[in-house]
Amino acid sequence: MSFLKIKILLPALFAFIVVILIAQGAAGMRSVWQLNSQAESISLRMDKSLMIAEMERRMSDVRRLYLAVFAAVSDEEQKALLAQIKTATAARETAVATFEAAQSAGPRPRFEQLKTIMADYDKLGDSSPACSSVHETAMPRLSSRR
Repeated sequence: MSFLKIKILLPALFAFIVVILIAQGAAGMRSVWQLNSQAESISLRMDKSLMIAEMERRMSDVRRLYLAVFAAVSDEEQKALLAQIKTATAARETAVATFEAAQSAGPRPRFEQLKTIMADYDKLGDSSPACSSVHETAMPRLSSRR
């Protein structure tokens, strides 16, 4: 009788251990798959974050160059800075187009607002050399009044 128990009990326990090992392997594979999908999601977010940082850097370059135009001493320096502004604006537009191509539909309205603000900034910037020349012609008059 005890021989019969061992003859049935040992294969049953072995089958039970094999089932537990298969379930454990499936759970491990599922965990690795979830980890891989999370890493891929983080990678996509990192790419978008880098694109946003690139747009911000390009916008900062444009702002810095506009400030340099106001501080320009000569017309030649101002013309050189205006050429740099055109190059920086083109680079910024490329960065914006790259980000826009990778963007999902959710944040698109806010991005359109950002593009409108940048267009307004460019309009103001296009008028800034005229403002700086007006500023230069007005300054001697103000200093002569003192």
